Amino acid sequence: MKLIERVLVVDRSELIRQTVGKVLRTRGIAVAEAESLASAWKYLEADRFQMVLTGDVLPDGHGLELVRDLRS
Repeated sequence: MKLIERVLVVDRSELIRQTVGKVLRTRGIAVAEAESLASAWKYLEADRFQMVLTGDVLPDGHGLELVRDLRS
């Protein structure tokens, strides 16, 4: 069993999401990609992830908001 099996990549840039996703997928990791806080929460409510990678500035908020909410 892998330590990291599912990762959520959250960034406003499609290029960044796709690039990070491609690298992770070549390592056998399942990746979901979200472009905003709202879409990230939809993924998080529907599935479990071992890791969330997020950019700072998102269309509907800041990536740190997501990190703070996940920690609490």
